[in-house]
Amino acid sequence: MPTKLRSPIATLDWTVVRNTFPCPDILWQGVWEEVGALMGRSWDVWMAVYVALGALAGRNLWWYYYRAPIYGMVYGLIVAPTGAGKEFCLNVVSALLPEGYKERDSVQSGQGLFPLLCNVDARQTIKPATPVILLLSEWNKLVHMGGIQHSTLIDDLNALFHRPRGWNLSRSDREGAGGDRQMTPPTLSILGTTTPENLLVDVDDILVNRGFLNRYFILPGPTEPWVFWPTAGKIDDPILALKTLRTRLTQELSTWEWGNGRDYHTAFSTQAQRLLNDWGAPFFAPIMVASGTQANRKKRLHVYVHHIALLAAWSRRATQVDVDDVAMAMAAATASDKFIDLLWGDEPIPLTTVETGDFKVEQIIIERVTERPDYYDK
Repeated sequence: MPTKLRSPIATLDWTVVRNTFPCPDILWQGVWEEVGALMGRSWDVWMAVYVALGALAGRNLWWYYYRAPIYGMVYGLIVAPTGAGKEFCLNVVSALLPEGYKERDSVQSGQGLFPLLCNVDARQTIKPATPVILLLSEWNKLVHMGGIQHSTLIDDLNALFHRPRGWNLSRSDREGAGGDRQMTPPTLSILGTTTPENLLVDVDDILVNRGFLNRYFILPGPTEPWVFWPTAGKIDDPILALKTLRTRLTQELSTWEWGNGRDYHTAFSTQAQRLLNDWGAPFFAPIMVASGTQANRKKRLHVYVHHIALLAAWSRRATQVDVDDVAMAMAAATASDKFIDLLWGDEPIPLTTVETGDFKVEQIIIERVTERPDYYDK
């Protein structure tokens, strides 16, 4: 039987995303509101603030949720077309983090994560971990490196996600060849950007079902219409525009500890608990009982909705999560859920006339080759 093909996501009309995913006002409060006023209100800017606050919080935010700890760190992924200015959100993150925060733009292997995440020059037998953020303009490079034979990169990144214990790398019985090296609990945040077509081509069902993709909170990139001549003076360089805010956040939040490993219920006000449960129980129940790849893409969304609310409260040094924190988390999680459905859903993706013609030609070629593999060798 000829192979049934789904039209490639590369042909997705971004106006569909623009019309489907407006940024509601409830998203823009606290630090998000301050940054949005300077950098513009878009999903990638919201994500940049979220990841930056998570990286700044690190292990100073520490609650216990559903048999596992929740810390500040975030794995975030922005998906947008080529030429949409995806790197802008990475620059916003960098502009918000304290001077000296360890930023890197690549890692080539699981073994390479060890020196990245700790002070290898320290004399201690167990090396002290240092907070690190990966800002990846080509997020798919992680997937490519993880696909190399015998690579442990994907599994190691999975293991490092909100890891409560120290981490070790054991490569040999000789220290000169790697030895048994250990570090204190690592603190790793990630923000990556990719295009829809690269995401669908590179992240197969195997990676999804191994839990790699659902560790990422996924949102669309900028949804404003592209214009050749933007409004003069609309946005300054983030490094300049956010300098004062960065100084203030560093002073106010760098040492702010909240949670200390307690049960997450105590973090939420009674009204916030009621709002979150009334919405979350019917929203997540179908996802968590379902099986299959699409459900597996979403099975960590329930963690992120709690995490967003907790981090929002932490960012204003509150002692409890309030209803606005929960409402923001609900809006962001709902958008991520709908965006995942759009990217991997069964609905046909609108094509232009030219793209439809190209796709039909490609489909005919692949069907012909499938029917006669003995005849077509290229």
